[in-house]
Amino acid sequence: MKDGTVRARAHLSGGELAQAHAAGGGLRVMFDASALVQRYAAEVGHARVLALMEQAEQVLLAAHCLSEVGAGLLRLRRDACLAPAEFDRAWQAVQRDVADMVRIPVDHHVERFAFVAMEREPLRVTDALHLGSALVANVDLFVTADRHVARLAGLLGLPSECLDDEAHTSMRQAAPTSFGNSLSNLATPQLVALTLKEAMVTR
Repeated sequence: MKDGTVRARAHLSGGELAQAHAAGGGLRVMFDASALVQRYAAEVGHARVLALMEQAEQVLLAAHCLSEVGAGLLRLRRDACLAPAEFDRAWQAVQRDVADMVRIPVDHHVERFAFVAMEREPLRVTDALHLGSALVANVDLFVTADRHVARLAGLLGLPSECLDDEAHTSMRQAAPTSFGNSLSNLATPQLVALTLKEAMVTR
């Protein structure tokens, strides 16, 4: 991993990174679970996630990201916020989307960087593995909806964007757009009230 290259890019915003790669292509973006679920949630971050996925040449995920999203869906189903039929359709949509993304396997390099992140500040191991995977993959942009994770990513020299910041600062009402059989098309009032992000295990 070229630490100097990563740190040189760290001061650029997500939009600037996207513009920098627009001409030559090659933008590689990694989403953690809190950001990925916003592809399927009626939140401000939804439109931003779709835009980044459209701009990216490569979308990457940590190996455990799918399991983490699945855990959030299962919690919604257990709490009766997601009907069994809706769960089945949503889970199939997530798996279909993830099949087209690059998953970074957990190896000793990922674990080493994850440990560095946890050593730096208190952090869930799942969040640490997202950061470790992004550092090993040397991505152009790491996207999360967790402010704590985004701040720590910056401290580690990882170019990052926090969707939660956008939700607090943007005045736009980013309504979900229609695509395929994604969860946006399945969204119910219960799902809007209790998003997948909220269904994730809290730190």
